[in-house]
Amino acid sequence: MENSKTLSTALGQIHFIVRAVPSLDGEYTIELQVLKPEPILPPGMSVQRVRAVFLRAFSLTGFEHLDFSCRFDTEIKGGPESGECLDAQSWEGKQGIVVVGTEDGEALSRRMPWIEFLEDPLALVEYQKDGLNVPLKKIPAGETIDLHYIIAENSNPEPVECSAWYAVDIPHNKLIKD
Repeated sequence: MENSKTLSTALGQIHFIVRAVPSLDGEYTIELQVLKPEPILPPGMSVQRVRAVFLRAFSLTGFEHLDFSCRFDTEIKGGPESGECLDAQSWEGKQGIVVVGTEDGEALSRRMPWIEFLEDPLALVEYQKDGLNVPLKKIPAGETIDLHYIIAENSNPEPVECSAWYAVDIPHNKLIKD
């Protein structure tokens, strides 16, 4: 099954795609929502726009795998911008800066201890030149999966450097509460 949302940014459209394969035939749900969270910014910082794409998936029988990815639809090359409990990537153009962030593997494994890693939990989130991917394998039956991407946009150059990066660093539990 595939589910998707598309957001327009100053640098082009970003597609958020969920691909899921249930373990057995059975009931499952996959929901994608676009949210407008309040960023947590240090004094003096500002951003033009912050949005989040929130995924909630559930299966009575579990999932063999579930991939949650975001990709620009234009030829664009980004660079990693990771932090503590954060995997992020930024893209810059004349029209502005776009930063996309999500929880890193360590943060995900604290919330979902059943996550399987090939090696290092910090390498769970996959970086591509045009986006990010969170691949999960062997999701147990009856588990609810919550994942997110936060998208921040700002002018280029930013009025205060790193403002968009700070804007995508919203803890998952705050995103759910808001």
